[in-house]
Amino acid sequence: MNYYLYSHSNADGIFYIGKGCGNRAIDKYLSNRSSEWLKASKDGYTSKIEANGTEADILSLERIVIKSLVEKGVSLVNKFHNPNWTFSDKVKQKIRDGVLGKKASDETKQKMSNARFGRKATDETKKRMSVAMSYNKSKYWQHVRLAKANNYRGRL
Repeated sequence: MNYYLYSHSNADGIFYIGKGCGNRAIDKYLSNRSSEWLKASKDGYTSKIEANGTEADILSLERIVIKSLVEKGVSLVNKFHNPNWTFSDKVKQKIRDGVLGKKASDETKQKMSNARFGRKATDETKKRMSVAMSYNKSKYWQHVRLAKANNYRGRL
């Protein structure tokens, strides 16, 4: 599969650098875009393919290009390179360790399960989980009622 490095630009200049294949650079399906990206592109944007190559080459090039643009003071909306994005300490550690987005092996899952075994949730944690579950359940049933009202017969 052919990979490429692409950029999105608006009237102010480049605001996003990404790696893609297929139609990723020109994909108009915007639900996966960040609010920063949507704000930067609200008045229109252009897409440009900057380089082609293997996935490994393009990933390396993407890091280099993003780093050089950030050092030059270009304000990018890329999640991991935007100083306005906030991450929890766990996510920051995963980014540093390079494991964010990777799947754990069965052996690793078993180790994590064993480490968790025997530990109990605090009353405060149970209360927060209960509130979250009640919210999710109400959203689910709201979705079910809407689907039934529209005679939806597919899987919910």
